[in-house]
Amino acid sequence: MQTLGPRAAAWAAHTRATYPAATPQALARLATARFARTAALRGGLSALSGTYAPVAFMATAALTHAELVLHLAAAYGLDPTHPDRAAEIVVLLPGYRGGAAWAGLRLADRFLPGASLLGAVLGGRNVAEAVATRAERRYGWYLSHSSQESGSNS
Repeated sequence: MQTLGPRAAAWAAHTRATYPAATPQALARLATARFARTAALRGGLSALSGTYAPVAFMATAALTHAELVLHLAAAYGLDPTHPDRAAEIVVLLPGYRGGAAWAGLRLADRFLPGASLLGAVLGGRNVAEAVATRAERRYGWYLSHSSQESGSNS
C-alpha cells in the first residue's frame, strides 16, 4: 500500500490534469485497459517460468489486481493510500485457486503445445477485467452515494 497507493494517486492526478474533462468512468476505463494488458503480459511471462509458473502467476496476478483496484479507487476520487483500500483489495480480488487450473493447462500442453501460455495470457486479461468490474461497481456506488448526499444537503 505504501508504494502502490501513492503511484495510483500520482497517476490519477496526472491523468486528470491531462484530460480535465474526463469522468471517473473514463479514467476507470483507462486504468482497466492498462492493467488488463499488464495482466496478460505478466501472465504470459509467468507461464514461461517452468516449474514455478503457478507461484509466479498467482504472485503477479495478485500484484496486478491490487494495483488495478487502487488505480480505480483513485479514478473515482478515493484516496488510494487510505487504510480502507487494503480491506477493499481483499474483498475485490478473486480467490486464487490456480493450482488445479494450472495443472489442467499443463496437461493440455501435452496435446496442444502453448496452451498454458495462451491460457495464462487470456486468463490474466479476463480476471483483471472481472476485478475491474467488481471495483467499478463498488466505487461507482461510493460516487453516486456521495453525490446524493451532497445534493440533498443543498
